Amino acid sequence: MAYFFSSVYGVCTSLIQLLLFREILPIFQGIDISIGIYASCSFLFFAAGVYAFSLIKSSKNPKKLVLINALLFIFFSFFSFVFIRNIRNFLHVSIGGDISLKSTVLFISVALSSITFLEGISLGSIIQLIKNAESYSLKKLAKYIGAGSILGCLLYSSFLFQILGIKILLVTYSLLILGLLTLVRDKKNIIIILLPFSLFFSLLFSDTAAKFDKYLLNRNFPDTTIEECKYSSYGQVVLLQRNNEYYLLSNNILLFSSPDSEILHSEDFGHIPILHHEDPKNILVIGGATKYLPMVFEHKIDKIDYVEADNSVIEIIKNNFSHLGYVFNDKRLNIYNTNAENFIKQSKLKYDLILIELPAPITLYLNSYYTKEFFALAKNSLTSSGFLALTLPGKKVFLPFITSELNASVFEALRQNFNFVRAIPGRLNILIASQDKMPYRLYIKQRLYKIKESAIIVMSKRYLDDKMDTEKTNWLMDELDRTTQEENLLNTRNNPQAAMFTLLYKQSEFSPYLSIFLDKIARFSYLIVLCIIGIFFLSKSIYKITSFTCGATASWINFTAVFTLQSYNGQVLSKIGIISAIFMLGIILGNILSSNLKKHMPLNKKSFFAELSFLLITIIWFFVLKFGGDNPIPVYILLLATGINSGIEFSYLMNISDLYHNKIESKLKIFLYGTLGAWIASFIGGGFLILSWGMENSILFIAALKFLIFCRWADLTKRGL
Repeated sequence: MAYFFSSVYGVCTSLIQLLLFREILPIFQGIDISIGIYASCSFLFFAAGVYAFSLIKSSKNPKKLVLINALLFIFFSFFSFVFIRNIRNFLHVSIGGDISLKSTVLFISVALSSITFLEGISLGSIIQLIKNAESYSLKKLAKYIGAGSILGCLLYSSFLFQILGIKILLVTYSLLILGLLTLVRDKKNIIIILLPFSLFFSLLFSDTAAKFDKYLLNRNFPDTTIEECKYSSYGQVVLLQRNNEYYLLSNNILLFSSPDSEILHSEDFGHIPILHHEDPKNILVIGGATKYLPMVFEHKIDKIDYVEADNSVIEIIKNNFSHLGYVFNDKRLNIYNTNAENFIKQSKLKYDLILIELPAPITLYLNSYYTKEFFALAKNSLTSSGFLALTLPGKKVFLPFITSELNASVFEALRQNFNFVRAIPGRLNILIASQDKMPYRLYIKQRLYKIKESAIIVMSKRYLDDKMDTEKTNWLMDELDRTTQEENLLNTRNNPQAAMFTLLYKQSEFSPYLSIFLDKIARFSYLIVLCIIGIFFLSKSIYKITSFTCGATASWINFTAVFTLQSYNGQVLSKIGIISAIFMLGIILGNILSSNLKKHMPLNKKSFFAELSFLLITIIWFFVLKFGGDNPIPVYILLLATGINSGIEFSYLMNISDLYHNKIESKLKIFLYGTLGAWIASFIGGGFLILSWGMENSILFIAALKFLIFCRWADLTKRGL
């Protein structure tokens, strides 16, 4: 029964980790950076827990130790959940405000340290329990825990990511207690264990849990009232109210406010791009949470196709803003809850104007709508005289060169697809592109008179003269040209420069020097490669460096897979569980296959073939990214292959430790070096370098690293060592 409990342990730990991951994402706007920091903290503290348990003397009563760890698991997971729900309250962050990178690392570390450290200790206690109670097999234990983790990930990705956080905790605790029942035999302990189970199970179906969850959620939004909150595969969407003012946020990015807190900029983008077209009939609006639709309707439009991928946004607006009912009831409006890129590919209609009304490209998903690839698709959906328009952050007091780099990378992506691109300066720069020539300002002002005066708050002839002043626009265009020529900037899906520049732009509000430092790292990151290669050649143990590289490679490839899928669909909450489940399935299969593949072949030769297959996987992965990253099936297949290869390689390394009776490396050291590699790849790669280098260059780096390891094993095999 101890093996059965290990499966329950796998289910519970995966559910808790994915729940905490879901709760952390809305705290920090840089979702993709947060994924890397989250994973690195998990690896670090989990490995520390395993190592700490190895230093403790064996317990005479391992069942008691498991029971104590289970109770501590409940306490610390609840603590982490409550702590995360209070982070923004601790920092007094304003509505829609961001958090510095230094605070991000600190608070994620604090949130995960206790629970992941305990998970490492709990794993050690389970191993000791099985050693004492049943025939001990580390491989068998890994299969049971892995199977439980896969089940937990699939449950989460299928529906649990949408339910209240407190209810996920109660489900997890109920499962854990049921698992503990398999370890006890006396009636007294059974009754003691059933009491908390009854409590958790009854709370699961009570209003108390929902009220408490809302109370904790409100802690992250001090001095406000939560009107409605929904979780979807895209993340958290929440509507806040304060003093009769409403704020709609998606993953803490402000989408919509009523009354409009930025009406000046809303009118700019709501009217100026449409005024560029002489007679617009069909318009495609991408995102914006209906913010600009009332302004667009003031023009003589025949049809508006409005694409908002996350249906939760539309539902909350419909339920809470009755004054927008005329917009939703207008027969000219067609709402589509789908990925905008897929919609454009399937739509046969040609548009006179495409408005990209999305926030700044702080995430890979948002960045995908500011890339050369997306602009190429959009261009094919425009009429010959059609326009495409978007906004980007304008000048800041701090680090204006980063603002220029951000705008220039998107500007160049537009210019590679359109004959004419106009940049209108402001706190939010407006970029407008077309295959046809841009109209003179005189014609734009003439078209302005056709709009009802009652529909305009600030827009006027003099306002347009100031906004589109020739000297100002020429200055901005010259600056973008110069920046592009000096640095060869181009924002693409596999090289998301705009996402990195947006992150640095937002962080400049907290620490300009940190933004400059990270910008320099991005420019001279090849030095990091030289350092890693230097460490590789200085290592005297092939087994240490192989384990380290295997962990780093597997983690690195997992991040490129997550980031690739995030770029194409943005459904990180549902995809992260699937990705984890597929990779763990691969590890289990690799573990099984390692015992059956070429039993009589020397271990060094087996490792040589394992490195060769790893090298081939990275090369294939490079071509999938380059030519077919938009299809998730090849990504999933390669993830499975990576997991299988990692499972096989770690099994061989463990066999080597058995063969040499701990004279070379113990099993624990093999595990810790692999975890160390995963930690470094997560923190440095997932947290920064993969986004900075781009997906393709990142895979080439891993291929080079695996080639070096392959050469070392080829040399050992050749010499018969």
